[in-house]
Amino acid sequence: MIAPLEGFRFIAFILIFLHHLSFEGLLGVIGVSFFFALSGFLYGSSYFEHFNTLSYNHVYKFYYKRLIRLYPIYFLASILAIPVAIKSNFKDTLSYFIMAQSFYNNGKQVFAYNSVSWFVSTLFFIILMLPFLFYIFNKLKLFDYLICIISLSVLLYIFGYLVAYQFKGEMQPYSFGWWFIYISPYFRILDFLIGAFSGIFFKKINLKIKTKNGIKTLLIFTLLEIATVIVFIVSYKTDWFKFDSILMSIYFLPEISFFLIIFSYSKGLLSGILSNPFTIYFGKISYTAFLLHQIIIRYISLYFEPSSYLYFSTDYKHIFTQFCILISILCISDVIYRIYGKPISKFFLKRNRSYSTT
Repeated sequence: MIAPLEGFRFIAFILIFLHHLSFEGLLGVIGVSFFFALSGFLYGSSYFEHFNTLSYNHVYKFYYKRLIRLYPIYFLASILAIPVAIKSNFKDTLSYFIMAQSFYNNGKQVFAYNSVSWFVSTLFFIILMLPFLFYIFNKLKLFDYLICIISLSVLLYIFGYLVAYQFKGEMQPYSFGWWFIYISPYFRILDFLIGAFSGIFFKKINLKIKTKNGIKTLLIFTLLEIATVIVFIVSYKTDWFKFDSILMSIYFLPEISFFLIIFSYSKGLLSGILSNPFTIYFGKISYTAFLLHQIIIRYISLYFEPSSYLYFSTDYKHIFTQFCILISILCISDVIYRIYGKPISKFFLKRNRSYSTT
């Protein structure tokens, strides 16, 4: 576990949560890109070298562990969403429950039951492809040199930029362009792969350059961390090369990649702040909170509080209500993670080990 990245996982969730409360800006877009790139970074740094060869047992174990990490909470959130989903007249039940709703352009049904679940569907598709992609990359020896990793990342980003440009001005909700660029795994795999390349780059450079603890190292990495924040802010504020289809997809990936690499060293003051036990734990429950938060917001909007409380306002009553909603989501997610998510994952892991030894 890279402690600061757990903090970033929680920050990405907060950005998406604020977006769903209709806060202005690109918070949701940034949060989604962060989640994809962060997932890719962790898989790249942890699993890339595992797929030098492909064997049935190796791939099976990888799929099994990923599935028991993703599906139990996904399934529970789906069941909890049924009462509000009925009101929305969703029909595409089968593809939703097998996590395939983002695989094709099915309009509003991509948000069936629990709207944020499309992200899990897209990530699931990418995970299915991952062992074979990593195997090909290993066989081609594409990442033996750091310059090759950087070059491939740049080329992949340019390719994504050119593809996104073709859909400029065609990002109306539920249109083909909107689905392909923002939702579909066939394009969002670019976010994941650039994140994965960043993870591979970090692992290789970290093995070559051993940093020591000390005031000088702390100062250097603190300055680097501050620099990544400044670059991100400048990129967010500037209007250079911005258009709708790239803003909703890969625009912030270079900045996110720098974030992930620099903060993964955990040597600066900012990464130290993100590495505190509370932030790390919030990062652990962020997947549960991510899948539950939109359901809870919809329940509150439909059955308890006026919907006006769920939208951005500088009025202190709105801010207080939204803060209470966030605390409620985190408390519910904490309980579900401890009594359901974590135990059920451990149960299936033990069950799989027992089958493997018989």
